[in-house]
Amino acid sequence: MFENIGEMLVLFWRTLVALPMAWRQRNKIFEHFFEIGNGSLLMVCVLAFFIGGETALQTGPFLAEKSFGGYLGGIVGYSVCRELAPILMAILIAGRSGSAMAAVNGQQMTMTAPAQEFGGNLYAPIGTLAEGLGGRAQYDGQQNVVWLTLGNSRGFVRVP
Repeated sequence: MFENIGEMLVLFWRTLVALPMAWRQRNKIFEHFFEIGNGSLLMVCVLAFFIGGETALQTGPFLAEKSFGGYLGGIVGYSVCRELAPILMAILIAGRSGSAMAAVNGQQMTMTAPAQEFGGNLYAPIGTLAEGLGGRAQYDGQQNVVWLTLGNSRGFVRVP
């Protein structure tokens, strides 16, 4: 339990230290917010539609029995928009932003870690990139290098 608290404190400290850089990169941050939000909006609408329908099916007979059947649409709309939509959006955004999925030539593959952007550069796991190109990557801990094999060619990348 205490190691989780320590990890949270370290993450909080790193967030505080990175805040000045976030202010300088605010345009990119807002572009990512916009892209992630638009990418998840359709899924949120579909989920809200079906959850609203289920809520109406579960609540409708009870409200009709108590002579409040005319209020069903308002109650369902209010509950879905006010209570469920923010939760659904948060779940979808959390799932998309840390995703370790990639598509290579239309084939879906799982990366060992999600791709990340730092300083305008996109970093992805080299093993996933090598596999996507039809090769393989192997880490050599003694020499501190990653060997890349693509067909008959072989090279290495030094790990700092």
